Amino acid sequence: MRRIFRKISVCAISGAMLIAFAGCGGQDADQAESLDQEEIAEIVEEFQQGNYEYRKISTSGPDRKEVFACEGKVIRDPYEEYVRVADEYAELSSAQSETYYTGDVSGYRAQVKSPDGSIVEQQDIQPPALYGYGEDLSFSYDRSESVDGVQCDVYASEYGDTVGGEADRPNTEAMEITIRQEYYIDPNKKQVVRVDTDLGEWNRASAIANEMMSAASTGNPISLEEAEKNVENRDFSSGEILEISNFNGDIDVQPLK
Repeated sequence: MRRIFRKISVCAISGAMLIAFAGCGGQDADQAESLDQEEIAEIVEEFQQGNYEYRKISTSGPDRKEVFACEGKVIRDPYEEYVRVADEYAELSSAQSETYYTGDVSGYRAQVKSPDGSIVEQQDIQPPALYGYGEDLSFSYDRSESVDGVQCDVYASEYGDTVGGEADRPNTEAMEITIRQEYYIDPNKKQVVRVDTDLGEWNRASAIANEMMSAASTGNPISLEEAEKNVENRDFSSGEILEISNFNGDIDVQPLK
């Protein structure tokens, strides 16, 4: 089973409701790409297994407006991750301001600090989402774009997933969706510096599943088609921008105190 966790993180709790995908202009897409498929796959795999600091931005709407952000740092092996709500969004997160995660696939746990400074230990918790991890991705060159003064090659990729029909979503049906991504790669350092993930289809399918569960809880279950009709006029444009820094540098992650 893919390790794609969506249930709880500082960004997921405070940003999931606000949630979108970002992109920009650049050189023509017919420019010859500087890296081949094997090289890109190796760079992305190194990123997925690496340690780094990050800023994770949630965006929403067709204009891809930033609506939330958190900052963190992660060590992959053994897994430890620290996440804090970005200062400019602190007032939007009344439940928690910092979270420390640790564990492995057999079970994850977390320390959650609320704005008043109190710390709560939580067991069997899901760490922040990992989009694209464990997927057999292929990449197509899209454009060249500057990120913090570094000219990067941008590669598009996508993969399929399923929403609905899970044990924690009773009375729903499985829906096939596509998650699209853009990987910004520094061709000189051969490092991923940013990842944009389009979550529009995932959020639409989640809303449909929620409609079905809500109706069933009242004793009046509805079909998938009826649930789809209930959400057809909503805008689900949404996604995540992951900005990476200090890749494989000196990363220190400590339990909360």
